Amino acid sequence: MPISFAKPEVRLLATWGNESFIAGMLDTIYGNKQPELADPQKTKKRLEKFLADGHHSVMEFMGAQWLLTGSRALSHELVRHRVASYWQESQRYVDYAKHQITYVVPPHLRAALSPWLEEEAARYIDLRAENTAENSRYVLSNAFQTKILIQMNAREFFLNFLPLRAGTGAFHEIRVVTWLMYDSVHEKFPITAEWVGKHLTQLHPDFCREVKPGENCLKKSIEEAFSEWELEVPRSVRDLMTQYLRTQA
Repeated sequence: MPISFAKPEVRLLATWGNESFIAGMLDTIYGNKQPELADPQKTKKRLEKFLADGHHSVMEFMGAQWLLTGSRALSHELVRHRVASYWQESQRYVDYAKHQITYVVPPHLRAALSPWLEEEAARYIDLRAENTAENSRYVLSNAFQTKILIQMNAREFFLNFLPLRAGTGAFHEIRVVTWLMYDSVHEKFPITAEWVGKHLTQLHPDFCREVKPGENCLKKSIEEAFSEWELEVPRSVRDLMTQYLRTQA
């Protein structure tokens, strides 16, 4: 069976909560009123103050669900974030002898890795002929494609996951996935996304790891990751980079 290759993908499945409702919750806390959607001006003012003052628990009232496609190397790092929920494609139950065997590796590595990955796929097929799927999976590598469903609240995604996994020291695959996740929720939570994007390099002490003097770490984070996978930088991410470079000029 011939193997195929894929690139990391992110699909936004659903979101819950919204910024206007979170801003309106303040009237309940301090005014003994029923929560109502705040107007745009009040929403922006209150959300930015919540974020700047460190009142981040309110961000847990909104969040998102995604379907991610990537390598097993990626998923091993994703599940370290415990303030999230996961359901992952099971190599124990999915019989890859009946499906296309796909690997997720950077395009520039495919030619070099193909001989080993083709042999791996052939060994899996041979094993599967006489063994269960759960035993045959032992030969599958970190490059093997997996699908994983993820749910995170906005506090976890914007203020923990994003600053850590978009940093220049992060694995390039999780970095590109993180930026794609950011792009997918940018229009849903625009005030939060813009504020976090503006302060991103200060939200984690390790964000600018391995950056040389004179290098712009946000630019390095984005361009390196998308170049590695030969993917186009999404508009919201490109705009963020442009705005950041302008402020640093």
